[in-house]
Amino acid sequence: MASYLIPEPTAETSKVLALGTRTGLGNLLISQNAEQYSFKPDGSTEEWWAIGMIAHDGNYWHPLIVSNTKKYSYSFSTKYYPNNDPLSNNTASFEYEGKIYHASFGAFGSTGSSSVTTSAKIPVYTATKSTNIEEMAKILIGLHLAEGGTLPGKKSAFEPMEYETIGWKNDGQPDISAENLGKMDETIGKLCTNLNVAHEELEADIQELAETIGAITTTQF
Repeated sequence: MASYLIPEPTAETSKVLALGTRTGLGNLLISQNAEQYSFKPDGSTEEWWAIGMIAHDGNYWHPLIVSNTKKYSYSFSTKYYPNNDPLSNNTASFEYEGKIYHASFGAFGSTGSSSVTTSAKIPVYTATKSTNIEEMAKILIGLHLAEGGTLPGKKSAFEPMEYETIGWKNDGQPDISAENLGKMDETIGKLCTNLNVAHEELEADIQELAETIGAITTTQF
């Protein structure tokens, strides 16, 4: 499954973007009537976090980008941009779990073509078509969490595991020593903890996603 996380644009791996009033680095999201990129402006020092998918607003396919840093939430288009500004101008800010997030959904040079999936570099979402940026952004967050992703500033409760192999071989009796049994007990304990945490987090994410989709369905119909 493709990740919804958008990698941080870097000088080593990303394209230098310099059009109109904007300069920075970006990773390609999709090639439509224009190439559309994520965007990290020159001089940015804030920690990078952004997620994205290609979604439909009822007329066109657009990159939907969500970030906790406003200037990282834009898509950058290489054609058809007005006012000499290539950044998407269809944006929204909203609250999620007590924190403010920012989203853009309306990149210039988008298309309604059904062949959009062939050029998309991030997941394509087809279940809901809407111009409501906040609702679509919350769907994206829910999908990211359901995949096992985390939100900025949140750490997983999973136990870190460094397992030193005991080195038993099939050439004699294993060393059933207290030390080796202790290693096994510790590792099994961490595995059980992680399974419990994964189950609890998945149940919570599924419930939250169901509530979000239910609210959107109620609003639309």
